[in-house]
Amino acid sequence: MKFLAEACRQIQQSEIKPAAWIFDFDNTLFSSGMEIFPLINEKMTQYIEHHLCVERSEANRLRKLYWDRYGATLTGLVRHHAVDSKDFLKKTHDIGELDSFASRSSRLIRLFRQLSGKKIVFSNSPAEYLEQMLRLLGIRHFLSEAFSIEATNMNPKPSMIGYRKLLK
Repeated sequence: MKFLAEACRQIQQSEIKPAAWIFDFDNTLFSSGMEIFPLINEKMTQYIEHHLCVERSEANRLRKLYWDRYGATLTGLVRHHAVDSKDFLKKTHDIGELDSFASRSSRLIRLFRQLSGKKIVFSNSPAEYLEQMLRLLGIRHFLSEAFSIEATNMNPKPSMIGYRKLLK
């Protein structure tokens, strides 16, 4: 967070005047790696085990392979196994009450308040999860858009298709 705030401050003090700020979400605006990602990864592994009828080790291997290859496990599952993307997102991101993972951040709120121009969050997360987390962090009202994996038509970062949809 300190690095993000410093980078934004330096840009604002320069001659560059951004018309828009595009932020990644997970592990940029808040730390999701220690608590949320392990839960979601476990749900993904279980989903793959059940829907593809494979052993746990194979499910885990596929989850990691597709994450590395496509930037999102979902992309590989849809492409290679015709998995229903909406069902996958709903079941793998149902991790209970999200307020136990995120809370209002006065530093983040102050940063967003100080930035001029449009503010957009671009995430590979599903819309429902993303919207709820942004509200819990207290920054949703600063954003002109919260661009989720659904908004990319399931073409997540780093796919250029997703970026093109964002920039339209």
